[in-house]
Order: sequence, then structure tokens, then C-alpha cells
Amino acid sequence: MFRELARLARAHGLRELSMGMTGDFEVAIEEGATMVRIGRAIFGERA
Repeated sequence: MFRELARLARAHGLRELSMGMTGDFEVAIEEGATMVRIGRAIFGERA
């Protein structure tokens, strides 16, 4: 799924592709994400 989103983004001229979060950021990067959200990895779980 990430790979298809990355392909579509590039096809439409998008330079940034924000996908993934702490739980799946490695897969998102492998699939072409240029930005990921990793707040939980840095700040921990929310109360």
C-alpha cells in the first residue's frame, strides 16, 4: 500500500510524502516516505 501511494504522489509531482508513524516508520521509509511521525518513540505514550 505504501509503495502505491508513493508512486501516485510522484506521478502527480509531489516532492514530499508523509506516511507512517512510530509503529510502522521503517516500512514507510522503505516504501518511499520522505517524512514520518515518530512522536510516541520520542515522547512516549499519551496519558
